[in-house]
Amino acid sequence: MPLGNGEAHSEDENLKTTIDNQRTRKFSTTAEDYVNFADRLVEETSCISGVSSIVICGSFAKDTLVPGWSDIDIIYFVEDQKSPINTYRKIGKVVRTLQMDRPILVGLDIASSREFQKTWKIGMRALGMTFEVAGSGKTVFGDCLMEQVVWNEKYRLQIKTEATNLMRAHLHEWRRWYINTSIDYESNDHLRKNVVTCLKICKLSTDPNLQAPFSYEQCVNVMRGNGNPEAETNILSLAVETRRNWQDISEKPKEVAMRNRVLSEAIAKIRR
Repeated sequence: MPLGNGEAHSEDENLKTTIDNQRTRKFSTTAEDYVNFADRLVEETSCISGVSSIVICGSFAKDTLVPGWSDIDIIYFVEDQKSPINTYRKIGKVVRTLQMDRPILVGLDIASSREFQKTWKIGMRALGMTFEVAGSGKTVFGDCLMEQVVWNEKYRLQIKTEATNLMRAHLHEWRRWYINTSIDYESNDHLRKNVVTCLKICKLSTDPNLQAPFSYEQCVNVMRGNGNPEAETNILSLAVETRRNWQDISEKPKEVAMRNRVLSEAIAKIRR
């Protein structure tokens, strides 16, 4: 493929360019858009060779989806193959093609069915995610692997240790991002980054969270019940409320700026 003249592009590059261009425009996505997207995604990927099971999880499965904010979280369990890269590329191709019509974000996890049955870990994910998906995820194709997951107290320490390490990693990543970013408090992207960081801290602070519905609101309530500092739970509650009302808040630059300042100051003070 010629380089440097800007005239030749692979099919994947053309798809990426189209999707990126669409994301710069405002879309009024609805819950129905997400349902239609998910239905097509499952239908078009379930026939890919090597895919043994598909699980929908996250806010879409919990009925806490926020149009315009949420992505569709989906786990593909695949059979062991000599060259799994082809299966990965076929799944990715379907996702990018669907996003040309409606640029809804997709959170993909791909894991080996055999390895999951040995370790109960979804790819490289922390063990805490397994129990949340087992409680709230929905198998929409193939083997119901999550039904095999049973809680045992012996996992609690492992999950707590993983959660602590992940929180520290997220906070470290946020600090590096903040230092190296040209800060614009009226930026929705900036606000999304702040909110996502807070939501991760909120979720990880309550692992293992074994009681449905696994909502962020519930996580904040658990933290309050555990005696976490009121200032911290109030900030996390603000992040949860921002997520819930994202489509309205993201249209108001002054409101975005206020929340960005408050959340940025608060995240910088969090220690784990």
